Amino acid sequence: MLSGLVVWFLQDLFSVLASGPLMVPEAFLLLMLYRALYRAESFPTTVWSTFAGGVVFDLRWLGFPGVTSFLTVAVLLVCRWLWLTLPVSGRTIGLTAFFFWSGQTLVSLARLILWGLPRTDIIRILLMQQGYFLPVIGIVCVFIAHLERKQDV
Repeated sequence: MLSGLVVWFLQDLFSVLASGPLMVPEAFLLLMLYRALYRAESFPTTVWSTFAGGVVFDLRWLGFPGVTSFLTVAVLLVCRWLWLTLPVSGRTIGLTAFFFWSGQTLVSLARLILWGLPRTDIIRILLMQQGYFLPVIGIVCVFIAHLERKQDV
């Protein structure tokens, strides 16, 4: 789980440099979703790591421990459940990209609402985050497709 810790710290560093956590894509959630969907042997560790990362995020930024943990773990569990209900032939990289996008959007939207921002600021910041995060999703999904193709050979 060293990779999760490194990604969490990098996300926090970029959040500080961007003047707050609202502009930075959810790289930690992206890594945890990847581990939940593609690395089944470490799922309990992934859930606990996601919970711990959410609590630390809350203590660092929001000040109300448990909210981000609940949201991120709920997104992780729902995505994993939906993933496992699909046949193997339906588990495509496009669906992976959709899970990454929807998870990041839901968690970011909830955080923006909890910060008490006006509706116009929430929409503006969410759209800016999407602009940053969609290219990241594309790059990560190409990388995942490459890794999965190597493992299938």
